[in-house]
Amino acid sequence: MKTTKDWTIYCEKTFNNLRANAHNWGKSKEWDRAITRDFYLGVFDSGNPNFSGLISENALNNKLNKKKTTNDHCYSPQQVGRQVMDQQDIFLGNYTKFKNLFFYCTRQIVVTQKENDELSYLTQNDENGFRLLCPTHLKYKQLGIKLYQRPEGKVRWNSAMPVDCNIIEVLPEHTEYEKKFLVV
Repeated sequence: MKTTKDWTIYCEKTFNNLRANAHNWGKSKEWDRAITRDFYLGVFDSGNPNFSGLISENALNNKLNKKKTTNDHCYSPQQVGRQVMDQQDIFLGNYTKFKNLFFYCTRQIVVTQKENDELSYLTQNDENGFRLLCPTHLKYKQLGIKLYQRPEGKVRWNSAMPVDCNIIEVLPEHTEYEKKFLVV
């Protein structure tokens, strides 16, 4: 289920856009939102070059019964855009690091629309500020979303098998960054 798009074009475009607006980071909530949306759109528009092969149990049942599903970006791209801007010296000063993080952000898991909505509620950004109710690597487990893995090279979901745990792989520096926003 890989995309035919050249994701590196979207990555480089996003890198250049964020660098061009680096001086506006922190100016206002409106500027911050506009800049993080740019990261989100770059990831979203790049397609699915890093398909996980993971699907939720509910989405698997939907697929097998020809019902609608949606793809969830495991990393919340808009949240990661915040990380990039808060750590500009790391990510905007080194395209290789930026590209690696961007690629991780393109990773998707097939879920139901209801599950996608529930996952989005774990990140809050309102008048009370930016908060995370759960770290990225634990969010599927937190919501009790059982994950299945489709074997490499298989196109049909009927061969998907349950995974041992619902903890997803996340870059360690992302988990560390998230700690300052966790509400526990």
